[in-house]
Amino acid sequence: MDAFDSKTLDTHHVFAEAGVAILENLVLTAVPPGEYTLIALPLKLTDADGSPVRAVHDGTIAYAGPFTGYGTLVIIDHGNETISLYGQLGDAQVERDAKVERGDAVGTAGRVLVGIPGIYFEMRVDGKPVDPLEWLKKR
Repeated sequence: MDAFDSKTLDTHHVFAEAGVAILENLVLTAVPPGEYTLIALPLKLTDADGSPVRAVHDGTIAYAGPFTGYGTLVIIDHGNETISLYGQLGDAQVERDAKVERGDAVGTAGRVLVGIPGIYFEMRVDGKPVDPLEWLKKR
């Protein structure tokens, strides 16, 4: 991959043009050798720099702040073992234990990957990632 101090990230751009996602901060040292299928379900939304990021459903803020690999991260607990994660935010506009309703702003969009404006969005049910597009449909 690119050198740590690279300003142009040429290799990253080659991968992006080929449609290959780079999973940074993925540590597999504890995983036994073998063949595995890696499923990366989170959704990266682009072209939203500075736009409000809104809660997809009512809930309680479980976490709001910096988190390794996710930049500024907000986690909303929606109850029934369902959480939503909003990462790579420009800033968080909520605090832990705050109640939010669907559509409330929880932060602003920041930058993902190689400086592309956007956010990281993930839904989890029973601790497992689920298709986030189901939660983004108009209701």
